[in-house]
Amino acid sequence: TITQIYGSLDDITFNAGLDLGSIHFSAGFSIFCSILAGLFVIFGVGILWFHLWFIRKYARLQKLERDFEDWIKKFEPLAVLYQDFKDTSVLRHSYFAIMVIRAMAACLIIVVLYTQPLAQAILLTIMNVVMLALLIIKRPFNETYGHVSQLFFELVVFVAYLCVLIMAIADQMKKDAINLRATLSRCIIILNTILFLGSMALVCVELYKQIVEIY
Repeated sequence: TITQIYGSLDDITFNAGLDLGSIHFSAGFSIFCSILAGLFVIFGVGILWFHLWFIRKYARLQKLERDFEDWIKKFEPLAVLYQDFKDTSVLRHSYFAIMVIRAMAACLIIVVLYTQPLAQAILLTIMNVVMLALLIIKRPFNETYGHVSQLFFELVVFVAYLCVLIMAIADQMKKDAINLRATLSRCIIILNTILFLGSMALVCVELYKQIVEIY
């Protein structure tokens, strides 16, 4: 359930930001949807806060080695929040929460700065570079598969953001750069295809691993 909430939290944040940023509501139903989306976002932030608190509590009990195993068994359903990540540091162990916060922040940047494409591109690129650095330096995943798949995603997104940043700079300098824009647009389309095909390949690998484990 928590992973499903996390999976939809960025989309709901984006839509809530769009609704709340609009001065006029078309109908009572729109107001209701906006309030509901806002409440869901607040609920999601509460889960994120609990997630980070839980990881810090995990680290403290692990160091004390007192009642640690009993505490872990008590909260066994919450293992989905941390079981795929190394518990050697709080930063590594909370990588899942960091990814969710990054996705929400990206949506807010797009919504709030929709009239400032250069600022959008700069902030999104910086966030992506930070996530790449964290992924490469800290290597938070327990398994190589998780690390490689996330690294693939971050690298593709980085190149896409870089293309958008270059076009935003060209806009700011009021340059047409038609050929450059056409090349960068084709690059983004190709990157989208690569991301789709790569995701499908990774899903096939994961499916194959599960079949092997069963049989």
